[in-house]
Amino acid sequence: MQVLKRKIILVPGPDLLSEAGISSLAEKTAQPEKKAQPKEEQPQEEMHTEEMHMGELSGEQLPEKKQCRRQRGFTLIEVLGALVVGSLVFGFAAFAISKAIESARVTSFNENLALLRINVHEVYASSRGFGSTSSAAADITSELVSAGAIPDPWLDKDSSTTVHNLGGEVSVSGTLTGFTISAKSIGQDACRKIASSQAENWDKITINGETVDTVPTNLCSSDDAGSGTNTMAFTAH
Repeated sequence: MQVLKRKIILVPGPDLLSEAGISSLAEKTAQPEKKAQPKEEQPQEEMHTEEMHMGELSGEQLPEKKQCRRQRGFTLIEVLGALVVGSLVFGFAAFAISKAIESARVTSFNENLALLRINVHEVYASSRGFGSTSSAAADITSELVSAGAIPDPWLDKDSSTTVHNLGGEVSVSGTLTGFTISAKSIGQDACRKIASSQAENWDKITINGETVDTVPTNLCSSDDAGSGTNTMAFTAH
């Protein structure tokens, strides 16, 4: 049980206090003293949130913001490095594509060469010789064009000229005992590949007038400004 202490203040004076003053003084002295209430503790979670907010305001996260701004751009070294890597990748890709295209052209050349050989035999199967009755060679290209013996990829139907898929002229000459298919303007790499793949299929192969004895051969001349300079001749009976 709480005991309330009352404090009465006596005011000395010659005169007596009025009845209203005594009543007011009695009411003031009758009121109990108020005790200071303990301060409520702030929840820990709210304090943590407030600390974080204060930290943001005080600039504790400024370094992180600066780092984000720094990552938005690239340095000159990084840009140059990317350009160098990109150029190398592009160079290797272009080289690989060019080699693949050349290999496809060589394959197509070999297929059309074999087909032309078969067609020549069919055209002159019932004839004595291959457009000639002596050992002297005769140009039989026009006769083969008229007979439809030239493969379509090698025949320009508008001008009736024969051009192989590597871009050079094709001609055929015949003798009493055999025939020769000549192809001009063949590149060095294609020349080597064709010689290696056709070495066993013909009686004789010449490159720029010299007979191929072994493969791979070193008879193929280098290109001139990207254009082939080799003439290959394939002889069969």
